Amino acid sequence: LRLRVPGRHNQLNAAAAFLATFRLGGDPRAAARGLSEFRGVARRLEMIAAWPDLAVFDDYAHHPTEVAASLAAVREAYPDARLTVVFQPHLFTRTRDFADAFARALATADEARVLPVYPAREPPLPGVTSELITGGAGSTVAPIDREDALDLVPPEIGAGEAVLVFMGAGDVTDLAHAAVQRRAGDAVGA
Repeated sequence: LRLRVPGRHNQLNAAAAFLATFRLGGDPRAAARGLSEFRGVARRLEMIAAWPDLAVFDDYAHHPTEVAASLAAVREAYPDARLTVVFQPHLFTRTRDFADAFARALATADEARVLPVYPAREPPLPGVTSELITGGAGSTVAPIDREDALDLVPPEIGAGEAVLVFMGAGDVTDLAHAAVQRRAGDAVGA
């Protein structure tokens, strides 16, 4: 069975779905066909743009386990590419509680940039900022603001292949699409 979605977590999900279909008396061939045709869902490691030198993904991951799984899936699919992630922490409490785990997960990328916390339904907590994640993570994980994040999709990468993942449950998806539009506009205007 070949899947169109990368990652061990997707392989495990597919195996569970196949087994459930089989156990409930479903047609295993139809299940295998459906799984092999499945292209994923919106905002779950969704490729939103691709050029010969760059693939851009939008991902909803907002927990350290999800971040690690998504980045591992990208590494599996693009083993030789330079991997950059723009992560937007979601909720002050989650940032406070999982800062170290986020830092470890993000450090698996070649470069990780962390946006300010997306508050969603929470008021700010004193001392809780994205710097809790970037502070002890090393030089590959650093803070970034929204405008600078747009510049991570340059008009041209140059030699080699690169992957850029915009990740989080907040409005980082809008930033991802704006960055892609900026590059597409640069290409049209060139």
